[in-house]
Amino acid sequence: MRKKIKVILIFFISISVMFGCAGKNDGVPAESAIREQNAPAAVEEALEEEIVEIKEKMFITQINDIYLNPDDYMGKKIKLEGFHTIVEVDGETVHGVIRNGPGCCGNDGVAGFEFVWDGEYPKDNDWLSVTGYLEIVNEDGIDYMHLNATELEVLAERGTEFVVN
Repeated sequence: MRKKIKVILIFFISISVMFGCAGKNDGVPAESAIREQNAPAAVEEALEEEIVEIKEKMFITQINDIYLNPDDYMGKKIKLEGFHTIVEVDGETVHGVIRNGPGCCGNDGVAGFEFVWDGEYPKDNDWLSVTGYLEIVNEDGIDYMHLNATELEVLAERGTEFVVN
């Protein structure tokens, strides 16, 4: 019986949120104000720092969404795994964490991010987990994105190198 009550309660809360009933302020403190009054500092920090983890099954889709809607991801930590690629561009070394995927001529596409890191960079083709903040940088009048990495780990076990979604 308790399980049914919990399910019904969750259903009604979901319906209220979906249709805006929970958003009205009839003299009652907003949920965030209640949370601020009652939550320990560690919980509050966890709520503020959202991590967007890019998984294998929707890798390309999530990467594309970030490139198409960068404002939605500013200020959020982004975490992804892929292989490390090192490319020379105009005499400058560029580091990326990417996966292979479909492209214009078959299987010649890649998806991922360029990243910058304050520490020592790993070897080319190492499998990495990179966590960082999205930045838009303007060079010579052209905007481009990269991750400013805050965490970088070389992983022993490789994930799926070729992704389709």
